[in-house]
Formats: sequence, structure tokens, C-alpha cells
Amino acid sequence: MLEPAMLAQAVAALGDTVRVVDTIQTLDTVWVVQSNRGWVDTVTAWSTGAVAVLALVAIGVEVRREFARSRERAAEAAVRRAAVDARISAVAYALRRELTSWLADTPDAVDAVVQLHTGTLQGAALTGFLPPADMHVVAQWAADRSSRTAVQPAEHQLLQLLGDAPDASPAVAEAIRRAYVVFYRAVDRLSRQQPRYDRTRDIDEPGIAMACQDLQACASALEPAIGSELRQVEATLHAEQQHPEG
Repeated sequence: MLEPAMLAQAVAALGDTVRVVDTIQTLDTVWVVQSNRGWVDTVTAWSTGAVAVLALVAIGVEVRREFARSRERAAEAAVRRAAVDARISAVAYALRRELTSWLADTPDAVDAVVQLHTGTLQGAALTGFLPPADMHVVAQWAADRSSRTAVQPAEHQLLQLLGDAPDASPAVAEAIRRAYVVFYRAVDRLSRQQPRYDRTRDIDEPGIAMACQDLQACASALEPAIGSELRQVEATLHAEQQHPEG
């Protein structure tokens, strides 16, 4: 039989052996887990990198597509703007010719008023120099030019131009808006003459002169809206009229 002391030593040794085995098993288990986690982390890192690369590639492709779409939209807008400018050019040319004819067909009495007050429109009003018959002629001319019959065709053209202005080139749009405002200022000044003449047998001579200046300013304001092709044709025809062959 074993002595009690020897039995205690044996049990203690057995306990140490178990602890050593437990330690080895524990360390071995930890080592295996760490090895597996490193492999997973590596795969995860590569997967993340691949996803990032694919995302960058996708972004690059989308940026190129958006750039191409932007260029296409810009080209389409330029084509539409050119078409609008061409349409505006034709209408503006016709309107300018109409306004020019208004000024070309003025009676001598109107020309006299304009010549007298040109350059002195901000000064004193010089009235009463016209004979009564000439005042009647000027008042009648102003009434004719401001009548609905005369104004409506030009007004229709101006409204058409103003409707196209938002889609036109900036310089063309600005020319149309300026012409629109100046035209109605001229019509307003002309429309006041006949009622005044009916009441007082007098006319507003500076107002007549300023109205004629406004009509000329309206025609001039339309110049930027008229395409170079039409202006060139007009210049050629004018030169041919000035120097006819034979």
C-alpha cells in the first residue's frame, strides 16, 4: 500500500500534468483560431479593395457618360438657339423695314418738327411755329401711325420676337427687349397728339420729335437681331441700286 505522503505527491503530480496538458491544448486552440482569422482578414481586405476598384471604375464610367451627355445637350442647345436666331432674324428684318418706311413716308411738316427739335429735346419746348394746316397734318400723321390698324402688324411681330427671346442668343434677346420697350414708348407719344389737337388745336412738337427718334431707335435696336446673311444681302442690293449697271 502507498503511504499517505506518497499518495499526496502522486495526486499533485497528476494535477500538474493535467494543467500542463490544459495549457498546451489552450495555446494550440488559440493558435488555430488566430491562423483562421488571418486568412479571413486577408480575403476580406482583398474583397474590399476589389469592391473599391470596381466602384472607382463605375464612377469613372458614369462621369464619362455624363460628360458625353453634357456635350450632346450643349450641341443640341446650340442647334436650337441657331434655329431660333434664324427665325428671329427674318421677323426682325421685316419689322425694321416697316418702321423705316414709317419714317421715310413722313410729311414735310413732321420732318420740319424733327429737324427743329433734334438735339434740343431736353430744352425749352418750341411750339407754335407751324401753320395751323401743318399742325393738322402732323396730328393726323401721328393718329394714323398710332392707330390699331398701323400698330397691330408691328405689335404682332414684336410679340412673336419677344416669345422667342428666351431661347435666343443673349445679344439677340437683349435687342428684342429694347426694341419692344422703345416701340411702345413711341406709340404712346404719337397717340397723345390727336386728342391734344382736338382740344387745343395745338400739338406737342417735342413729343412728335421724340416719337420719331424712338421709332428710329427701335429700328436700330433690331440690328443685332438680324443675321449677318440678311444684312449682307441688303448691303449688296443697296449697292446695286446706287450703282446700277448700264
